[in-house]
Amino acid sequence: MKKSLNLKLITMTALVAVLIGALGGCAKPDGPAVSGPAPEVSTPAPEVSTPAPEVTLPAPSAKIADQAADAEGVYNGQIDNNSIEIQMSPTDIVAFRTTEVQDQLEGLEDGDRVKFGYKPNADGQLVLTFIEKQE
Repeated sequence: MKKSLNLKLITMTALVAVLIGALGGCAKPDGPAVSGPAPEVSTPAPEVSTPAPEVTLPAPSAKIADQAADAEGVYNGQIDNNSIEIQMSPTDIVAFRTTEVQDQLEGLEDGDRVKFGYKPNADGQLVLTFIEKQE
């Protein structure tokens, strides 16, 4: 009985020692291993065309208010199921939530001139209150 207990104890101890050794070998060293100079690798430099110029977008114009009852612009299309994009000036493209006017969007096509109203919601997003195509 004692031999079987000793054998189990020895087996468990050996198993724990093997696990500790295996897991200890997986640890990353604290610093880089230094084994001499790295071999030189020559890779051809990628072809570089002329760099693209940095594009600076103008700031939105001050005339776009937090809310409006009679704004005008060009309908640029749907962003997602609840948002559209309207170009209000040559430099100002604004996203609007459409939760209140989904039915009024039917028949609008990209590039249509529109008249619309909007107000901010609790999250600071601009929500359309109405939108209609201008003839």
